[in-house]
Amino acid sequence: MDKFFAAFGKVVLVAILLGGAGYAAYTLGKSAPALPTNALQSDKGVPPTSASVITPTPTTQAATTVTAGLHHTGGILLPAYTVSVPEGWTASHHQDLTGSPSDTLAITNGSYTITISQGAFGGGVCVYPGEPDVEGPEARYSAYTEFAGADGSTYRRGTTAGTPSFTNVCQKSKTGTVYGNITSYGHVSYTTPASQDSTILAQMDTIVATLKAQ
Repeated sequence: MDKFFAAFGKVVLVAILLGGAGYAAYTLGKSAPALPTNALQSDKGVPPTSASVITPTPTTQAATTVTAGLHHTGGILLPAYTVSVPEGWTASHHQDLTGSPSDTLAITNGSYTITISQGAFGGGVCVYPGEPDVEGPEARYSAYTEFAGADGSTYRRGTTAGTPSFTNVCQKSKTGTVYGNITSYGHVSYTTPASQDSTILAQMDTIVATLKAQ
């Protein structure tokens, strides 16, 4: 009976966390290749550090609207989307509809890259300082920066001790307080130099905040 309730609890957590599109992506991912190793980092025992909340400032630079995404292709219930790419950043889009469909958009400025990936992969719960471990896959962060999206979403850019040059963006559940590392638009990650420019990081958050479903 204990096993039954444990299994039931997992299903409820995933349904609340991912809802709709995210749940479908997670379900498909059970039998698909996992995300890159750094996407599900466990950093247990790292002392809590302060969190910050920012309000993304719309860029005053000229920007290009880029469209990407699978648009519910091949059973992947994730939408096509638009994102605003400001001057100085370059967007590179790759889509593969053979076999298991995948879609990747990379937005790059020098050694800083935002990657938005859609495909049949699983996700995990994002866990922050002071929060207990969860059953199943988790991504634990020692600090985070929270920001709001134009579509009403709440995002957190996490920091993991030992891997400052790679981080995931997690999204808050629409119906609860749990964050997951598969957003409404897929898996979103940042690749940066080990020594980061806070101004460019904030600009990356601003770019992600412009995501809108088509």
